Amino acid sequence: MNIGSWCFINPLLLIILPTTTALGEEIKVRGADVTYPEAVTIEGKTLKLTGTGLRKKFIFNVYAIASYLDVNINNISAEGLARLDVVKRLHIIMQRSVDGNAMAEAFQTALRDHKEMPKLINNSRRLASYLRTGTAKKENYIIFDYIPSVGIRVSRTGKKPITLAGLTFAQALWDIYLGPNCISKKLKKSITERL
Repeated sequence: MNIGSWCFINPLLLIILPTTTALGEEIKVRGADVTYPEAVTIEGKTLKLTGTGLRKKFIFNVYAIASYLDVNINNISAEGLARLDVVKRLHIIMQRSVDGNAMAEAFQTALRDHKEMPKLINNSRRLASYLRTGTAKKENYIIFDYIPSVGIRVSRTGKKPITLAGLTFAQALWDIYLGPNCISKKLKKSITERL
């Protein structure tokens, strides 16, 4: 699936992501029929693709994911990217339908053991409630945009975006994929291979 074509096929994407522009070539995710733009513009900042990956559960493809970071930042580790207080993005495209309750539980489980969890509980509950609002169907997206002094803007197909406050929660969310105890070392390597 070509992300750029969504702008023409799905007018809802324009409503939900009015400040995002795709730039450059489309990069294909290995093992999936998904492409992501090489760069995007968010809130006037150009972000580069740091890598793409495929989250699998047993033999099934669950979702494709891409990570984006400010083009001016170089020579940084995956853990360093997770800690940064700069505009950044995680962009998920579902490869199979996942019930909203299951999606919410997966994120809550991933956040549960984070060292900052006592500070994260309210945002964790708000994110879970948002994800429970419906099934994430194949080819639906979930996007996490961290914007300093604003928070994390969470968007998903067919739903009004929400904003979750705080750098600490953004760091915990990015740690799911890039931290020392990430959900998959292989996925971590693949979504940071262009750093």
